[in-house]
Amino acid sequence: MTDVFLNLAGRFLIGATLLLIPLLGVYASRLIWRVPSLAFFDRIPLLSQLSTGFGILLGFGVFITNEARPAYEINTIVEAGGPWDLPWRVYLSTIGDPALYDYAPLWAQLSLADLPMGWMVYGLCLAALGIASLLSVLLLLRGIEVVIGLFGIVFAALIGQMVTTYLITLLPYTLNTLNFWSAALALVVLQFYRYAGKKD
Repeated sequence: MTDVFLNLAGRFLIGATLLLIPLLGVYASRLIWRVPSLAFFDRIPLLSQLSTGFGILLGFGVFITNEARPAYEINTIVEAGGPWDLPWRVYLSTIGDPALYDYAPLWAQLSLADLPMGWMVYGLCLAALGIASLLSVLLLLRGIEVVIGLFGIVFAALIGQMVTTYLITLLPYTLNTLNFWSAALALVVLQFYRYAGKKD
């Protein structure tokens, strides 16, 4: 029984650490806007929100169009020995690494002559957020702040994209890692309701 609890504790510790990685990354990235000469970017919510939204939307597109991503069918996710059944170090260096998902497949998808309606809407939303981010910098800032604002847009968008891509892979990876314990918890809940139903 002790080994079971130690195994469970180890799995949850790894899961908590993997979840902390993007949180610490976002916190560290936001420290740059504490510099007095850069603080204006964070004080204008429109600038940071538009560029972050652009990055989040970009992250979804980059991930979905990348052929290297594992399948998302539930049987594949929870399969022992499947593509999601990886040691955490391997996960971080392969499917969990946002740097492995490049823009080429997304650009190829959006460049199709016969673009599906869903992708057309996505492309329009992505373009709208990108243009709105640029316009907000040009209209709200002056002088050297424009250059800093343009840098800020790129920086915030990259952080948003990386965190989004990472979290998209973290959910199925966590489901695979905790698959046995999720099933055990579901069985306990089912038995509880069965017992409660018999008492009624």
